[in-house]
Amino acid sequence: MLNDELEKLKSATVRVEEGSGVLINPYSTQYSYILTAKHVVEDISVDKIEVKNIEGRNISVLDKVEHPVIDVAILKVERLDGVEISHIENFYNQEKKLKFYGYPKNKRHNHIFREQLYSYDCLLHDIQGNTSVFTINELTQYEDIEGFSGGGIFFINEENQDVSLVAIEFEVSNTQAADSKINCIRIDAYLDFLQDKGWDEIKPIHLSSFKFYRDNIFENLDLENEDSLDVVKNLLKITLNNYKIFNSYYVTPNKIVEEFANRILAHNQDLKKLYDKELWCAFLEFFAIYLSIFAPDDEDSCNSNYLERLFLNFRFIYDHNNIKFRQIFKTYILETEIGDLEPNGKIVIFTKNNLNFGCPYIDKNVSEKTLTDIGSAITGERIERVMRNKTISNEILFWPSVNDACLSCKEEELSRINIFQGDDLKELIVENYREYLSNEQ
Repeated sequence: MLNDELEKLKSATVRVEEGSGVLINPYSTQYSYILTAKHVVEDISVDKIEVKNIEGRNISVLDKVEHPVIDVAILKVERLDGVEISHIENFYNQEKKLKFYGYPKNKRHNHIFREQLYSYDCLLHDIQGNTSVFTINELTQYEDIEGFSGGGIFFINEENQDVSLVAIEFEVSNTQAADSKINCIRIDAYLDFLQDKGWDEIKPIHLSSFKFYRDNIFENLDLENEDSLDVVKNLLKITLNNYKIFNSYYVTPNKIVEEFANRILAHNQDLKKLYDKELWCAFLEFFAIYLSIFAPDDEDSCNSNYLERLFLNFRFIYDHNNIKFRQIFKTYILETEIGDLEPNGKIVIFTKNNLNFGCPYIDKNVSEKTLTDIGSAITGERIERVMRNKTISNEILFWPSVNDACLSCKEEELSRINIFQGDDLKELIVENYREYLSNEQ
């Protein structure tokens, strides 16, 4: 899988004039950004800046901004979809191996454009304000690094198949030594600069609408025949479409994050974990079922008030680390503030890998060792929360296994019904899921 991650960051690394840059997408469908060093594009008018991608194709530059103090520049360029780079703020891990990519001057003679790209492994050495210093643990000459300015420092999470930008390089020091140092501007400074200039923030565009997940819901079902439940999937998509979910203004991942993040986030979970596509694909599956069971009066009733009622009856948790099934309760529930969930409300666990473990319910038993370990590390309010949550009465549902019980295990029965028997099929689906989602005692 590492090759997939490497290809992502190679595709995001572009050649900018005599330096390099990193392609990343903002929360907009109109354009993309290239983050680079100011000295790479300084004193060059926008229409004269030459940018090429890994295949040697020219990228049109629309605008640029240069920081007045630090070596930071951001180019606004034509929209390029398919860029799968995220970013990590406040990166301070000195043990994680990182990748440094750019277009060194001494390789620009290669006729095959992607062979002009080169990389080094590096580690974080020091942090000085907006600057992070990284160490390349091999002997380099100045000409080996010349042309890397504006190139990115990346962290690859192989387990989650994520590629994240940490910093942008602007100068090298200590060449001809066994541990050359490269000075980089942390991604945090670029994000602050975007905000100062009033440019769109860097956030995935798929958060703007559930239409981006339409073709992916219920695709991880464990079926004997892969297409046997296509009628079921289509029926649920029709339900979503009937309530205008795919082009709704009120019901979008971004709106939900803005209004209800505290009803999805687990204890100490980074808000950016809620940007994952896998979370919103699972939520859309849930929402299709929820709409079928608790139908609004009409499409206009499917609004923020409807969501408010949903979040009073359901608390969601996203397992972004794909942890072991039996560790979910202690990892995500014990220390999480459950909030104003109704006494008979449900907690629903979504996961990044969407794997079924066979049991729709999470075991709420906690060992004395777990309580002792947690108790020795926390105080005050957190202890009270653990004591409250360890005896929580709310059922905790594991969504992949709920789908398995309601759809995969009913494959033969559900597959006999055709689209012209839509009402019968919907009634059967509702009956299957109501056992788990109904809040009746």
